[in-house]
Amino acid sequence: MSEDRLPDPLRDRAERLVASRRWTRSDLDLLRILLAADGVGRDRLLAGDPLRERSLASLLKLGLATEADGSVSMNADAKAVGDAVLAWHAAKQARASVGPAAEGRKRGEDLKRSLADAVRGVFPRIPDEVAQAAATRLAPAAVKMGGRLAAQSMVDAVVAIRMERWRQAVASEPEVAERLQAMQMRGDNNRAVKRFRDQRAVERVEAEIAEWRGGLEPVTSRRLG
Repeated sequence: MSEDRLPDPLRDRAERLVASRRWTRSDLDLLRILLAADGVGRDRLLAGDPLRERSLASLLKLGLATEADGSVSMNADAKAVGDAVLAWHAAKQARASVGPAAEGRKRGEDLKRSLADAVRGVFPRIPDEVAQAAATRLAPAAVKMGGRLAAQSMVDAVVAIRMERWRQAVASEPEVAERLQAMQMRGDNNRAVKRFRDQRAVERVEAEIAEWRGGLEPVTSRRLG
């Protein structure tokens, strides 16, 4: 029986037991053996092991086992509590086996999910892939700030990502490519060519963020000039 399904008194008892004492491997081994049988002979249960003898004394004192006529057993309540104790320790071992690196990855993934949700709060109609890209960009700053970032930071991140995309995309558009080529042939310097390309990208990004805001008031970014 899982701990969540235990009646309140038994669940409280199990919680007190896992919180108040250190459970040895021998304790847990005896619990497993007794849970799997209706009764086990004392000699067979202990198998001459002094650690098991101490564990049995503890289980008897805690009311998790009873002994009669050379046989050791657990009643239904004791089995329910013992099962919960074993489940708690199994979960503890599973958490320990994950290791710091995996826990760090999980925290990072949780942070990015939280940031992506926050970005969607600023831009309700933003595509998922853009929200996730913004979350990835924002994550290092969020770690430094304890996970708290202003909405403007999210706007700036989205704008930066889309500007990078559109700077490349507009240069391949026939009309823009033709204009850029004409400027280069006239001998316009690289700064002028870049400014024209960036202005076209700004127009695309401004249109996107206006659409992604839905019915919310407009936002802008210093990255848009």
